[in-house]
Amino acid sequence: MQAKALKTIKITRSTIYFCFFLIILIFSARLCTLMSGGGSIPFWDQWGGENSIFSAFENGTLSLKEMLAAHNEHRIFWTRLLTLALYEINGQQWDNQVESFASNLIYCLALAIPVAVASTNCGSHQKISVAASVILMGALPFGWENTLVGFQSQFYINSLLAFTAISVVSFGGIGYRTGVLLSLLILGSFASMANGVLTAFACAGLLICRGVVQPSLFRRGLALAVFATFLGIAGFIATPSPSHHAALKAQDFSEFIHALLITSSWPLPPGLGQLVLLIPAAFWMTIIGRDRQSSADYFFLGLNALGMLNAVAIAYSRGHDLIEVTSRYTDTVLPSSIATIYFASRLVCSGVRGATTRFIAYGSYLTIFLAIIGQSYLQWSKLEERAYMLRMSTVNTAKFLNGDEEAFRNKPNGHVPYPDPAQLGKSLRSSEQSASLPTAVLGARALSGRYPDKTGRCQIITRQKDHFSTISANCIGRSSVSPADISVATGRLSSFLMLLRQEADLSVFPRGKPTSAPKLTGNSCAIDAVNEQPSNQLPMASSSDIPIRLSGWTAPAHFNFSKISWPSLKIILSNDAQSYLFDAGHLRTRRTDVANFLKNNRYVYSGFDTYIDTRDVNFGKYRVILNNGSSSFCDTGHDVIISAPTIPFVRF
Repeated sequence: MQAKALKTIKITRSTIYFCFFLIILIFSARLCTLMSGGGSIPFWDQWGGENSIFSAFENGTLSLKEMLAAHNEHRIFWTRLLTLALYEINGQQWDNQVESFASNLIYCLALAIPVAVASTNCGSHQKISVAASVILMGALPFGWENTLVGFQSQFYINSLLAFTAISVVSFGGIGYRTGVLLSLLILGSFASMANGVLTAFACAGLLICRGVVQPSLFRRGLALAVFATFLGIAGFIATPSPSHHAALKAQDFSEFIHALLITSSWPLPPGLGQLVLLIPAAFWMTIIGRDRQSSADYFFLGLNALGMLNAVAIAYSRGHDLIEVTSRYTDTVLPSSIATIYFASRLVCSGVRGATTRFIAYGSYLTIFLAIIGQSYLQWSKLEERAYMLRMSTVNTAKFLNGDEEAFRNKPNGHVPYPDPAQLGKSLRSSEQSASLPTAVLGARALSGRYPDKTGRCQIITRQKDHFSTISANCIGRSSVSPADISVATGRLSSFLMLLRQEADLSVFPRGKPTSAPKLTGNSCAIDAVNEQPSNQLPMASSSDIPIRLSGWTAPAHFNFSKISWPSLKIILSNDAQSYLFDAGHLRTRRTDVANFLKNNRYVYSGFDTYIDTRDVNFGKYRVILNNGSSSFCDTGHDVIISAPTIPFVRF
């Protein structure tokens, strides 16, 4: 049983072109998610994790100790370094959108590594299978939280370092240079996030596997594996363990096992997930392919191990009352799914035509692809909720910066971008702080003429007569800006992304399309809340640059088997002059109170909590009408007033 002796990855020009095309494709898809649902305003942990280093950097007092200081249980040296680099390049303007742009590019580079391995060392079937899976997994928004928040770049940086380390162990000769390079990559992983210690353990296991199959490498492989294990143990010991995170951990062994069954099966349900994610690799490495293992096999085996180790870490550190793998952690367990597709393709091309082999291979393909699509669908409503919160927190922060002390008081969850509004308000009152904030929150100040100019930046310009619907950039000189224009000094990177956002004109929320006035019927329905305020608190009003959140209930729609159709919820805004239709999708919420009141169990899933984007709607007063896909249109009895935006730049 002898493995192929591949000392290096021989990257061809065609592989480089192919990977470059893949990076562009995935990055474009992720950029669409960012442009449609993201924002410039820092959110939640970003204020504490990044804001604290800017003043020290500007004063020249920033030290390596501060860069390596713990943020919760993580040491986020690379994230801080990236943040500072972008901050300086962007004219010392702090912009989450800029950070997210760079962060997603890093992740696309990481995802290109398994494709490069498959393209260089495998047959065309493996190359196509891995590339297709990586494109799908990289483009779909199940991991939206890391996509939208630049501060989450540690997840992507760690993936890049871990994938590189695994490729070094899989393809490199086990010698001094491999040991030095592996040590640097492991130490770099430690400085990215807490999960970085798992890179050491995944590589150690891979070295032992290579040594077992290749006896000539056993002693050196074992020695390097022991060294990597010691590094991993040292990294684990040095990992901070904040006392306030103790409540998040699995509280006992049974809770840990329950959480592990969930995390190690993602993206599939517990039980089925473990079978699909583990059997193809085990079946190939120990039965079908035991006499023809390659270095590429070891690489993807390492990815599988890395994903499973991350599943164990999540179950331990976030296992209390865990019911799902949250969006931010999906990218850490994703490597197991990529590896499963690879090993399934190995089984397909093995030449073995047995029913078991075909069932494992094609069954793995089908379940992984369908599960990834399903996870993205289930995460969409959460992506919409975060996009809504980002917009509301942008508006409230802009108002606060313009002197409205009530903007942070008694607001719903997520309408202020930091969990401690008082502390955030104290920070924002600093004139030095406001000069570094993104343009999106400075519009109200600019409108009142209280925003100072800053040399070295572009001017982002808008006009009140156009209702702040468009922007332009002037990067030449302040003198060419008309006094009637509303402008904010904006970093060049921020200016580019704001203009790109304007050109893309995307939204994660359904947008209104002109339609004919519906004929109303007497179906039961109700609007309970608008933008999280009770619908009985009049007037129900919103400006066109802010998405409207509507909660209520209406007659549920069911899958029509005879027509193979599943009607979605339609929201119509209508008045005497015009009507607009919004397709709000299929997701419904449980409303047992409605079912009990109507004494009709069909209404158990009659609730909805959805969003609409009214940027294309003419200003005015509209009646809210609901339709569940039938010919019936229900009048909610409520009106909503759509008005012109009052704060510039919020949407950009």
